Amino acid sequence: MSARPWTRAGRRRSALALVAAALLVGGLVGRLGAGGAIARRGDPALVFAVLMVLVTVGLTLLGLLITLRGAFGWPLARFVLIPLGLGRPAAYLARHANQWQRDPEGGAALAEALALLRRPRHDPAAAERIAALVDSVATIGAAGITASALASASRGDRDGARELLLGALEIEGTKALPFPQRIARAWLIADAAERGRWRRVVELADARGPALPASARLLAGAAARFAGTHSPTDTGLWILWLLSPGHKDSRPLLERAIATPRVLHRRPDLEEAPARGGGVDELGPLPSEPLPRALALHAHWIARDPLHLRLVPSRLGDLCRAWDEVHRSGAARRQAEARAARLGILGQAEAIVERFHDEVAADLADLSLRSGVAIAGLVDPPGELSQRAIFRVRSQLLEGVEELAETMESRTVDKRALPAVEEWRAWSELRRRYERAGALGGLDLRRLMFPQVHRSACNFAVWLWNERKETGIAKPIFRWLLTEAEAVGDEAAIDLQRRNLGVKGG
Repeated sequence: MSARPWTRAGRRRSALALVAAALLVGGLVGRLGAGGAIARRGDPALVFAVLMVLVTVGLTLLGLLITLRGAFGWPLARFVLIPLGLGRPAAYLARHANQWQRDPEGGAALAEALALLRRPRHDPAAAERIAALVDSVATIGAAGITASALASASRGDRDGARELLLGALEIEGTKALPFPQRIARAWLIADAAERGRWRRVVELADARGPALPASARLLAGAAARFAGTHSPTDTGLWILWLLSPGHKDSRPLLERAIATPRVLHRRPDLEEAPARGGGVDELGPLPSEPLPRALALHAHWIARDPLHLRLVPSRLGDLCRAWDEVHRSGAARRQAEARAARLGILGQAEAIVERFHDEVAADLADLSLRSGVAIAGLVDPPGELSQRAIFRVRSQLLEGVEELAETMESRTVDKRALPAVEEWRAWSELRRRYERAGALGGLDLRRLMFPQVHRSACNFAVWLWNERKETGIAKPIFRWLLTEAEAVGDEAAIDLQRRNLGVKGG
């Protein structure tokens, strides 16, 4: 089934149909009531006067219905139709509600997306209608991005939904509406709580934005207890629980939070996520010789799954130092030469050792990328194998960022436009790759990547702003570029982005 967005021509047809219906009702009332009797008396002036009164009554009723639809349509959709999973009527009422005058199509898409999440299973037809509504808007806003994200969540793409909802929180301008940003932040809080990322819950709850619903505030209060940050009192948690829906489901969380001691200040011992601790991965006694020790550590961590929950910086640092000691001591070289002499290939020992060292560095780089733990800074000063691993990590990350930046720049030059929500996805992917590369490669890598990323992203945002009027998603790009330019110390980029944002230099 094809989805048809609400076009301007469709609005005109609907308005004319409503006027015709009002006139028809007025005529029928006149025909069935006093108007028929007056017509039989043959007084044309009186007939005309009565018909005018009836038409006026019909138009007045029509205006009243339109007013009621605008004033009460959204509450009816939000509290009745959406909980019942009735997406189409909810979208209709949202489109005509006063609350969504700045973004009627976005409001309709969001209403249908919220209803879609209330259904027991994903509805592809509803998702198609949501996509058509979002694509039909002249300029996308927080409502359209949030609707697209919720549709992604409905079909199981939680990573994609998470990325889009973070984008909805960054939208600026006339379409940065409070309700969709409130929905976006509440969903992100619930998602982070479900994954046990309590510090992330606290960060999202503390961020500036519209007031959160009681259920999200309850999660934030519990998360503050678990993360060891300033948290509500036991009474405050009880009040949040009473104000939240789903008391039976949230009662275990409340009891666990109350059982966790309340602190008034952040506890420094919780800076490292507890989920990464895992006593099951503690090693027993290790060999004292450099090569056996490094091999034991390497074999242990290369087989861990999921690695990112267990390989914390201290453990990766121990592994890197163990291999650097192997290289400094020449243990691998001596063993290779002894084995090569027995096999009669002593001349190949050097090449074998180099290949072995390269494979170790490749494994260390892979462990860093998979765990999200940067090698740079763990070993001071880094040894030969740590240096090789750092170089591999930076090269791989730089290649990925440059590829995305070149793709964005090529599309901008060729003016190959995508739907607005897909443009935001493209920007989010580039930013995510860049930030991950910066986290793993350090400030030096950020300074290396930034000039190309700045050129590609700035031209892309200018194209969105000037030619496509997508100011809501262009402005956050300019703002991010300014923040990053200040971090890497690029004065020319700082000046340009301040002009783009209309910010005076300080």
